[in-house]
Amino acid sequence: MGLSGRLSDTFLFTRDPAFSEQTGERQQRWQNGIDAALNYSPEGGRLVFGVTGNHTAHKYTGSDQAPLLNRYEQMVGAKAGYKIQPKTTVWLGYRRGIVHYTADGRNAANTASIISGDKNNKSHYFEGIVDGHIAPKLKGSVSTGVSLRKYDQANAGRTQHSRNFVAGANLTWTPSEACLWNLSLTRAVNESTFGINRFSIENSGDLAMSHKFPWKLTGRIGAGMSVSKYPETTALGAFRANRRDDTYRQKVGVDYGINDWAS
Repeated sequence: MGLSGRLSDTFLFTRDPAFSEQTGERQQRWQNGIDAALNYSPEGGRLVFGVTGNHTAHKYTGSDQAPLLNRYEQMVGAKAGYKIQPKTTVWLGYRRGIVHYTADGRNAANTASIISGDKNNKSHYFEGIVDGHIAPKLKGSVSTGVSLRKYDQANAGRTQHSRNFVAGANLTWTPSEACLWNLSLTRAVNESTFGINRFSIENSGDLAMSHKFPWKLTGRIGAGMSVSKYPETTALGAFRANRRDDTYRQKVGVDYGINDWAS
């Protein structure tokens, strides 16, 4: 019999990244997330059961975005898994999510407004997950599923019900002791303040490589791309279209290890 648990708290005090929807209005914000998980595995068996919970609060300090984006998000779920290998588990899971906006109002620039009930929503997530050692020298997690979202308030011209395919992968390949490759892929539903859009769909991928050299040096290189699509058509004068953002990322770096600590 095995029982394991995890409890963590993550606090951020930052600005939205330059490649987010808020590129032109990047304001200071804080975010605090509490995550909890509990897994149970009967002795001598291959079945594994788990429950998870999350509470995340978002608060913008500026008057421009605070009325539009201050909110809290909650998620609870349960999953059942089967160990197809000693270090590889296949999971089926369900999660229930709530997004609640904490203010009504109009931003300081008077360019956008929100009624909390118009964006408050509840979601069902059904997903399948494979994690652990997937192949020789390859480990990580791959997930796929569907998100069923319903907004509390019906609004003419806006989608009240949405069904979206969601997926994620985080894979690490270690071809040698000195070299490591990491691939990260996501398809997710994000909150939006653009026009009448309540959300956007983001497809994102990143590939990174690190290599250890002599003299305690580690070189790193990576690149990535994100495509965000908005479901509602927006009018700009006589022009009507659906917004799409394509963003590109790259990184290069060198680390120097001052000392190795036993873990």
